[in-house]
Amino acid sequence: MAVTREDVKRVAALARIRVADDRVDALVGELEGILGHMRGLQGVELTEAQAAPAVAPLVFETIPESPPEPAPPREPQDPYFVVPRVEGLGSS
Repeated sequence: MAVTREDVKRVAALARIRVADDRVDALVGELEGILGHMRGLQGVELTEAQAAPAVAPLVFETIPESPPEPAPPREPQDPYFVVPRVEGLGSS
């Protein structure tokens, strides 16, 4: 199935990208190239392929069923608000 000018305009509208009319023909060619590459990838046989090892061990954390209780609000200390320290982000 060939990509048409209308296809390019529709994709641009879905992506909320403004495309000038003089660029549509060039984008038809680019989109055809991308889809041609994807068609080529569909023909690759992967039944014998092994998964690549992870560079670092994968650690999956579970998300608690309900969020923790929020801290009570604090009074401002002019001209700033004091907020609790967030543990585990960056260096101290």
